[in-house]
Amino acid sequence: SASSDTTDTPPFDDPIHPFKIGDYVLIKSLDKMCLTNRWTGPFLVQLVTRTAVKLEGKGEWIHTGTPFPYKSIPTKRPPGPPSVTVHDG
Repeated sequence: SASSDTTDTPPFDDPIHPFKIGDYVLIKSLDKMCLTNRWTGPFLVQLVTRTAVKLEGKGEWIHTGTPFPYKSIPTKRPPGPPSVTVHDG
């Protein structure tokens, strides 16, 4: 008889990747003729579906088999206040 037990079947709502909004990822170039660094980025993950991610600065959705987690988040220091020199007199 057929079993109704679905514990061996993963739910279709769960993502098949580890990426979350706010993560940074690297993207591997699919160009086989690329002689330079094949990884570009890091890119900020803005949106996530079950099988794809939308990255800041990229117009297209990226299949989750392409990105690689980026561990070091780039640090951008905000500009400090301008230097002011005070002269007496």
